[in-house]
Amino acid sequence: MILLDACVLLNLCATDRLEEIGRCVPGGFSVATAAREEALFLRDPTDAAQPLKPLLLDPFFEQGVLQSLPLAPDEESLFVNIAAELDEGEAMSMAIAIHRNLDLATDDRKALRLYANFGGDPKRLWTTLSVVKVWADRAAPSRDELVRAARAIRDRARYMPASNHPLHSWWSPLVT
Repeated sequence: MILLDACVLLNLCATDRLEEIGRCVPGGFSVATAAREEALFLRDPTDAAQPLKPLLLDPFFEQGVLQSLPLAPDEESLFVNIAAELDEGEAMSMAIAIHRNLDLATDDRKALRLYANFGGDPKRLWTTLSVVKVWADRAAPSRDELVRAARAIRDRARYMPASNHPLHSWWSPLVT
């Protein structure tokens, strides 16, 4: 199971293929309650009057596509320590992932740097691009479908990876 922080959740929802992508990763997706509360809107680049559209996550939880993970009492101390460095959603996601030995997906550069400092195994880290790449490899969407998904992440979630991201050279041609 991969625990998604708010930014990765938004990015994957922007594709309108969250369920399909979730079937391609081991154990599917979970979300910390604080990250769920931060994932509120996606952009609609075609609607200048109302560019932000509410993100409706409840159906994904009701259908079992996403599993909600609240912070357990024995994770609170780690959460507080991490929250001194990161915002609440990233901190709760990281504390739960480290304590429960789950994979964590985040695009937050500071979170990626600090993960091992708080006891996380760097081999258990994912990013939006690594999740999308697994979907691309396992589900084998057409090139057009992959381009649409990548551009939706760019346009609806406003995400672009850093040029030093290990998968940047794979991603870049999809969005240009």
